[in-house]
Amino acid sequence: MTRRFCVRCGRRGEKLIGALCPECYVEREVKVELPRQLRGYVCRECRAMLKRGRWERRAESLEEAVEEAGFSAIEENLRVRGLSQPEVGIAFLEARRSSPRDYTARYRLEVRGGAGGEEVELSREVEAGVRLTLCESCQRRASRYYEAVLQIRAHAPLTKEEREELSRLVRSEVERRSEDKAFISSYEERREGVDFYLGSAKLAKKIANLLVARYGGTVTTSTKLVGVDESGRNVLRYTFAYRLPRVRRGDVIRLGDRVCQVLRLSRGSVSLLDLATRRSFSLPEKKLAKAELLGSAEDAVRAMVTEVVKDRIQVLEFRDYKTFYFDIPLPLRVGDEVRLLKAEGRVYLLATHLEE
Repeated sequence: MTRRFCVRCGRRGEKLIGALCPECYVEREVKVELPRQLRGYVCRECRAMLKRGRWERRAESLEEAVEEAGFSAIEENLRVRGLSQPEVGIAFLEARRSSPRDYTARYRLEVRGGAGGEEVELSREVEAGVRLTLCESCQRRASRYYEAVLQIRAHAPLTKEEREELSRLVRSEVERRSEDKAFISSYEERREGVDFYLGSAKLAKKIANLLVARYGGTVTTSTKLVGVDESGRNVLRYTFAYRLPRVRRGDVIRLGDRVCQVLRLSRGSVSLLDLATRRSFSLPEKKLAKAELLGSAEDAVRAMVTEVVKDRIQVLEFRDYKTFYFDIPLPLRVGDEVRLLKAEGRVYLLATHLEE
């Protein structure tokens, strides 16, 4: 029986690929090709990674971003020749900082594929440079770029709680978006309200509509010509002026002969609680144009239920330590906390946790 041998190293064996043993075939014929200067990019501000020419997912940490950016640079540029249907595994080994804005990340490549009816494998270590830079979105933010102003206004000065709640909603909506222009370039508090300068006019419009859906009110839109771009098209800047409804959540109003508390506001509709009958109902927002404001949630005082006898409850008010009685068919318990509002010489029990 004639044993074949490798024409390159002379090793005899039954497994030859052409005239070469698997080891010599890998050394001579299999090529793992990568550019000499292999580099990935990470935004130093938001930790987004440049993948296939686009800034994508923001990593949880800079270390994770560096690892993924190097991995992506290898994956996009790697070419394997000399194997059929090659499979490549990339394992991260370490990353070291080589300058204030550069990292060098090291990886191990495990390559497997077919050649001449045999399966061959090879392992190799490679390095990828990762540079810290600024993505397009952060560049715009740094230059205070904005496409739209979202103005939030009310018929009366916003309370501290309202400013915080509205600002929190706007910021959360911006943060959960992934588009390039989803950022707040600046924020201004004014006596009459707050202004958000947003990188995206489309996003500003969405948030304005969300405010209307959640709190009611109206939005007016205006545009201003600020220049012409390179293609000759007009560059517009938008202002979305959102105005809260005249009544707000928690307000107590007189509507005809009924005294009601505002429970909720949504697009064009207001949910009310009749404080006498304790029945809730809804009305179009425009129906409240002539409503008389008796007090707001800020005017209410805390109190506690101290006695319950059938449908009659006794309440102790915490500010002046006075006792009040209400004939209300609610399953309240001794110790429940409630709120009272004094208006027009009367004391009203506001919506309890069972009615809100």
